[in-house]
Order: sequence, then structure tokens, then C-alpha cells
Amino acid sequence: KGNFIRKADMFSKRTIKPKKEITKVDTANEALIVSLTEKARIDIEFMQSITDKTEDELLKELEGQIFRLPDTPPEEKKYVTADEYLSGNVREKLNIARRIAEYNPEFEINVKELEKVIPEDIKASEIVVKLGATWIPEKYIEEFSEKSDDLEEDVDFVSEMTKISPKKAEDLLDEIESLSEEISGLDIKDEKEYDKSELLTPEKDVKKETKTSPKTDPEFDDMTATINNFIDNYNNVQKDYTKQTETIKDLQTNIDNLQKELDKAQTETKKANDQKDKLDDEITKLTKENEDLQAKNKDLEEKLAKTTSLLQKIYQSIKK
Repeated sequence: KGNFIRKADMFSKRTIKPKKEITKVDTANEALIVSLTEKARIDIEFMQSITDKTEDELLKELEGQIFRLPDTPPEEKKYVTADEYLSGNVREKLNIARRIAEYNPEFEINVKELEKVIPEDIKASEIVVKLGATWIPEKYIEEFSEKSDDLEEDVDFVSEMTKISPKKAEDLLDEIESLSEEISGLDIKDEKEYDKSELLTPEKDVKKETKTSPKTDPEFDDMTATINNFIDNYNNVQKDYTKQTETIKDLQTNIDNLQKELDKAQTETKKANDQKDKLDDEITKLTKENEDLQAKNKDLEEKLAKTTSLLQKIYQSIKK
């Protein structure tokens, strides 16, 4: 009756199948999934038994997917997944990994991967604390109460003068203070030191002044002009630096060219000196040969004179 179609399967066949044990897989990833499913942890020995792979082969294929915990004894190699290891208090984990990696290079991969997930430091301005939180000591609340009045007056003044939100006004104050510190260290014309307490007038005084001139303030204008002068001077210095750098490059190029010409001249001078030495050697050799020839010629002259004298004597004797 009604919408009845047939009986459920449980009345005619088995609906609960027995657990099928996995005894063989092909890859390290499959072995990891089976280990997490069957053991709820990474069991390297179990993974070896179902893949016929060595521990080193498994670790190499799963590099970056599993990590060995550095704070466990060497005989107890405990591994966890990347999702677990690269989350939580990663700064503390990084400190531990760095200490262990100093004498065990195996954990350098831990340091490398942890450094990638370290979050940026939160700035003090980004921390929002509700006044009266139970975890804040009372002394800090008292100190804040004493200083907050002046801070609120400064922020309200800048907010009213510039028509921006209090948060942006607070950021503007920080930038002005930072620029003022930089300006104080430079020699800038018409430079003037400003006291924040003088620039930022209490709210009650601001209201009186802004009734007649809500958008002008001489000291604020002077401060703005000083900042603009600082920026202009910085740009001029940057241009001079760029120009001097180009001049230095040109001078260096000229020096290199002169050095090449000097080297070339020295090479030619060396060749000329070598040629001169060769000519000197030839002259010395010819001079010596000339001297030898002159000596031989002298000997021949003496022999000729003797021969002539002898012939004359022979001729005289024949004549007689």
C-alpha cells in the first residue's frame, strides 16, 4: 500500500562486506594513504612491507609531503604529514629545526619549508585590545589612561584639520615624526624644528582657531613646506649622485682606453728594444770581423814586405 515498492536489500542479500586488507600498492603516495587509513599515523616499516621499497626510496619520493620530527630520539624516527608539521606554532618548530640542522643536515629540508610558512610579524598598530580585558595587568591600563588624553587630542586635531579619519590621522602623525627625524640630520635651508606639543594644539584651542580659518595653520604650512624641501633636496641629491656615477663610468672608460694604449706602446717599445739589441749584436759581430780582417791584412802586408825585400836581395845578387 502507499509508496511501497520492494523490500530493502538487507532482507535478500548481504549489505555489510568484510574488510578487505590491502597488502600491495605500487607507489609511495598510495602507501602513505594506506598507512594513514589503517594505522592513523605514518608507519615506515608498514609502508615498506606493502611496496617492497626501501626506507630511503620512500623518503625520497615523499620529500616535502612528510617530515621527520627533530625533537624525537634518533632511534625513534617519527614522521608526520606536511599539513600537521607546517601548521601550529611554526616559529618554535623552526627554532628547534635550526638547532638540530646545525649538526644533522637531514633536517635542512625542515628549516627550508618552515621558513616559507612563517607569517609576517604583526605591527603594534594592528593589535586591537579591548580596554578592561582580564589578561591585561592593571598597571598598563593606568599608564594608558594617563597618556591617552594627549594622544586623542593630537589625533582629533589632525583629523579635523585634514578632514580624514582618526585612524589615518594617527598614521599621518607617525609619518610626520619619521620625516622630522630624517630632516633633523640634514642641512636644509629654512629648516625649523617643531615640537609635536606645539604643532598639535588641544581640541578646545583648535575650535577657537578653526572658526575663522578652519583650513589654514602657519605652523602646519611651514611643516609641510619643510617636508617638501626635504623631498626636493633628496631628489636633487639623487640626480647629482646619478650624474656623478655616469661621470665616474666615463672616467673609468677613458682610463681603460689609456691603459690599452699604454700597453700597446709598451709592447711596441719592447719590440723596438728587441730589434735594437739584435742590431747591436750584428754591429758587434761585424766590428769583430772587421778587426780580424784588419789584423789578417796587416800580417799579409808584413809578409809582402818581407817577400819584396827578399826578392830585391835575390835580384841584386843575380845582377852582380
